[in-house]
Amino acid sequence: MKKLLLVVFIACFSMAIYADDTLSIPTVPAGSASVVSTPAAAAIATAAATATQVVDNTPNAGNQGFRLTLDVDFATVAMKRANDAIAGNTPMTGFGGAFQSMLDLGFAAMPNLFLGGRIGYLYSFPASYEFDSGSSPNIHSKVSMDADLIPLEFGARLRFGIPFTTAGVSVGAYGGMGVALVTNNVNAVKTGKVANYTQSYYGLGFSGELSASLELKLMKGIDVNINGGYRIAGVPSVSQISDAIYTFSGESPVLASGQGTILRDASGTIVPFDFSGMHIGLGISIGY
Repeated sequence: MKKLLLVVFIACFSMAIYADDTLSIPTVPAGSASVVSTPAAAAIATAAATATQVVDNTPNAGNQGFRLTLDVDFATVAMKRANDAIAGNTPMTGFGGAFQSMLDLGFAAMPNLFLGGRIGYLYSFPASYEFDSGSSPNIHSKVSMDADLIPLEFGARLRFGIPFTTAGVSVGAYGGMGVALVTNNVNAVKTGKVANYTQSYYGLGFSGELSASLELKLMKGIDVNINGGYRIAGVPSVSQISDAIYTFSGESPVLASGQGTILRDASGTIVPFDFSGMHIGLGISIGY
């Protein structure tokens, strides 16, 4: 009986030593590389390293002092009233689509909140039309009309990382001033003679935007994004910047329209320009 108890005691003691050795992680002197000598400890260390890596890769807006973002988007413009002003001329192509680029600089006011300004350029695809003067001799004119907008805005953006991913989402709201630049490039023909001239206009109005982005981490401090939103921007009138003068060969110069002239349609109604519309595109951000 005593021999049996002795054998059981030795067996239990051996199992305890083996179990303790299996779960322990040996200590190493400071400055040495850690070595995991058992399967259980290796699994624990691997899981801990993986968890740490996920946390380190998760975007954290609170750790960034600033963000510089450049977006390039396709946009629409609500130019119905401007299109109505040139309607009836044949052939005629109205405004519709546009491209816009925006450069946004934001500074962290608190975790996940960035405040700052932005500047951009919205290029509308040109409208075109032709018309006759109706005088004798007749002057046939072909007009290509450009209408572009320079937004100058201030606002705020909220940015959040998506847990356990390297992606983030952000939403922003901005408001400020829009500078409209409108140009008529005119080609006029009279009894075989040709004259070309330009009428340049500018105007001011409100410009604001609501936007949202899905941000994907490219590398430390650099993200790419897919963004979309809606712009509200209307310019009630535009005024001519300088005199527009043309000359047919062998004839005296003619003043087509003078500086300060407000752009009007054939009925004398002021022509407004509405750059409001949706936009969607891609962008890149740098933040530290």
